[in-house]
Amino acid sequence: MLTNTFQIESLLYGNAAEENLLEGGISKDKIDTFFNGVEKLKETSAAEKKKLREKYHVKEDESIIGIVARLEEVKGHDTFIDAAEILLKEKKLKAKFFILGTGTEEERLKQKVKEKGLSDSIIFTGFIKNVGDFLNIFDVQVNCSFGTETSSLSLLEGMSLGVPAVASNYGGNPYLIQDGENGYIVPIKSPKETADAILKILENEEVKNHMKQKAVEIFEEKFTVKIFTSNVERVYEKVLKEPKKKHINLLDVIVILVALVLGIVGYSFMKKGGVTTVSNTEKVVYQIRTNKSMPEIYDYIQEGSAIYDSIKNYHIGKIIGKEYEWSKEYGVNQETGEMVETEFQDKMDIILTIEADATITERNISVGDYILKVGNEAYIKGKGYAGIGYVIAIER
Repeated sequence: MLTNTFQIESLLYGNAAEENLLEGGISKDKIDTFFNGVEKLKETSAAEKKKLREKYHVKEDESIIGIVARLEEVKGHDTFIDAAEILLKEKKLKAKFFILGTGTEEERLKQKVKEKGLSDSIIFTGFIKNVGDFLNIFDVQVNCSFGTETSSLSLLEGMSLGVPAVASNYGGNPYLIQDGENGYIVPIKSPKETADAILKILENEEVKNHMKQKAVEIFEEKFTVKIFTSNVERVYEKVLKEPKKKHINLLDVIVILVALVLGIVGYSFMKKGGVTTVSNTEKVVYQIRTNKSMPEIYDYIQEGSAIYDSIKNYHIGKIIGKEYEWSKEYGVNQETGEMVETEFQDKMDIILTIEADATITERNISVGDYILKVGNEAYIKGKGYAGIGYVIAIER
């Protein structure tokens, strides 16, 4: 969110987020909405796909259906498992069901699968660094969320490879998946409808091929990183062009007049040689940390590349290092009163180490017009990405 004294603009990654704000009383003209964008995933070779299938003992005549999400209740893994049971036991579908990710529900879900006698057919992979390898072998991707979903990054990544999807009608899913085009939309917590939709894709080659083609077309039209970056820059430009309305009272007038007089006196004094401001330029290294960035952005950032202020478009240094930590949220368990930490596997905090030529005075360290100070916000962009962070460290 960009905030100044006169205007608030919200950058929302999906219509679901916009609806939440509107319900909270935020004016429509204060909101700009657009969807996430991701880098198109690389298609792996036939040999790589075969190797991965063999690793998990997937037979040639078996389909692969997968879900990529944190293992938390609201992500609907129970629905996914129940739908898998219907397809495997009732419909006799030859398939493997992959659950990618980790979370607080992992052990319970594994126990549920074990009790159903489906441990050989429903596979928990744990944390996967390169999800794209698995999306490359998915025949259908499933999203069963019912409590948190704006615009799913994994659905978008799957679309970039032409993977048809079956998604719940919650949150931003219906804005990504066009029912009957690049997948099917089903009601939340509906194992039977989910199973039926998966089967309709797998049993009809014409439908499957149509959805694969439409998935790529829709992705290229709406959800690329380039489109996402352009949308972010558009909102920044809009904020900067907004008229800054402010009521001036008598006290404001007095303060302005006093400042003007002091400025004139100070300038005259300096011209007479009364004060000399000492400044010099030297190399500094500083760090900026972003919050809840898309994992694709991390791969897009290149060490040695230039980085810019995305609002004023001036150069603020060269990236000499990058690292990340999975984003976390902290809360309190209402029953126990204990602090609870939640780690996201689809969002990361990116720490950039930047080298720059800085102007150093007795009061400030600045790169161009940007004042380097721990805690200051930083609106950054590079080739193909943009983001918001804050300065966390400065070294001289």
